[in-house]
Amino acid sequence: AAGWARDEVESALHFAGFIAFACKTRSDSAMVVGALLESAHAVVMVTGDAPLTALHVAKEVCICAHDKRELLLATRPSGDGVHWVRAVGAERTPVADFTIESVSTLCTQYELMTTDAALDAALDAHGDGVLGVLDAFKVFARMSPHGKARVIRALQERN
Repeated sequence: AAGWARDEVESALHFAGFIAFACKTRSDSAMVVGALLESAHAVVMVTGDAPLTALHVAKEVCICAHDKRELLLATRPSGDGVHWVRAVGAERTPVADFTIESVSTLCTQYELMTTDAALDAALDAHGDGVLGVLDAFKVFARMSPHGKARVIRALQERN
């Protein structure tokens, strides 16, 4: 299939059913995260997984609260900067413009998430000040190895 266009590969297919996979978390993960949180440690998730997958796991292990809505930092469709959208739902409904100053307020109302691409776009649009508010984010999804290292370094420097 190398060199074939997607239209060619995905033509004349017949639906045969759905299949679902689950990658179970360790049974003690929620307890460990809870103990870290109780001892005043900050806990975030930095993963290569898709945002919704990462959010599901983050809720399962108590990194994100079940009773708090989630916002995802996303690149604007125009490619011009970033904005906050609802993380869950059929539509990526825009909620607010991204500003560094608004992060501290939003994180009290929402669980904040970002992807590597959105973080890059935020850094391009707003500069290194973005790194100073990363501790307000709970989930970093679709992160490259370089992106993971950048987030970890920034969080270590802040704490």
